Amino acid sequence: MRTLEDANAWKKRVGVQTCNHCEEAFMPSKDQCLIGFYYFSAYGEPHVKIFCSDDCQKGERDSDLYDTCVACGRTIATYCGCNPQFKRFCDEPLCISCWRESLLEDGTPRDMLEKCQLGQAGVFFDFGNHEALDVGYQEVPHMDCLFIGSQQAKNEFCQAALEYHDQGYDVIIAFERISTFGDEGYVTLLIRKRDEVSG
Repeated sequence: MRTLEDANAWKKRVGVQTCNHCEEAFMPSKDQCLIGFYYFSAYGEPHVKIFCSDDCQKGERDSDLYDTCVACGRTIATYCGCNPQFKRFCDEPLCISCWRESLLEDGTPRDMLEKCQLGQAGVFFDFGNHEALDVGYQEVPHMDCLFIGSQQAKNEFCQAALEYHDQGYDVIIAFERISTFGDEGYVTLLIRKRDEVSG
């Protein structure tokens, strides 16, 4: 009687592949269906999934497992663990990397601050927020690693961010530690005077 290990060794020897969608075994051809996708939006090489047919490839692409960023065009897993890899911007999927670049360039859009959408507006940087500091942003005193644990604290934080925005500052909300839903955690407010940005 053949074991699973025997079957897998045989499949490897003769080149049999397993479809990543329907999980059926098939013999690959030179025009097999592939998807290159990223597990994490910030870095890494694309991973390749193989499919036995165009229908299986389409089924995988149409699932909620992946989305394609409107800015960079990369197909990325929608979640890395429990962390979402996309923001919805103008109702379009924007990967976290492109969202981070947009924030560094232009700051947080005012309407997100008005709606007090911390979970949607904020972003994680590396420890110390050096990406933002390197392009001229500064941490606001007494608003660094600030705990947001209530609606009142959230509203006060957003109001302060709006005031800086209206005084001519680009504003970024940097997550330090935040809940999965973005409704509680530690955040830092970063600002940069708009007229000091070198073009």
